[in-house]
Amino acid sequence: MGWFRDHLFVISLGAFLLSVLTSALVVSFGGFVVLSALLSGSLPLDVLVGLWPAIPVLAVTLTVAVLSGLGVGWSALSRLSLPSLDGRAVSERIHPIVKTLEQKNSTLASLSLSEYVAPPEPSDEEKVERLKQQYVEGTIDEREFERRVERLTSVDTASVDTDRDRIVERGR
Repeated sequence: MGWFRDHLFVISLGAFLLSVLTSALVVSFGGFVVLSALLSGSLPLDVLVGLWPAIPVLAVTLTVAVLSGLGVGWSALSRLSLPSLDGRAVSERIHPIVKTLEQKNSTLASLSLSEYVAPPEPSDEEKVERLKQQYVEGTIDEREFERRVERLTSVDTASVDTDRDRIVERGR
């Protein structure tokens, strides 16, 4: 299965091109049959009899074209530089793009797609981690760190002091 997954794009692209070419040939054959029937003055039943072998072949080739087209799309999307299936990281990248498109196009704005791709609200633990990072980097001072952590977690100041001391020690 690994070899197939590694070569899915090439296999799908080849199947897509081959099925589209075959479909074009079958449609050309059908056009030739219909044109010759019209020029010879044949009955509609004669046209259907002439087209009968081409109809199942066209159905199969169009099905293969659709499935292989999906394979091409899937393998192309999986090769993009998006993070694996981490929903937050993907949403943080896609949300601004969708928001900008909605601002420029009223039809897209009516769909409200940006609400569906918006990153989820960070948990309290993630907010505390972000505050710790800001404190270690020096963007907020000790008092501001304590105030924000206390407001988020509603814990006593002794645990905040202990947490702050551990962060300061790790930052050195």
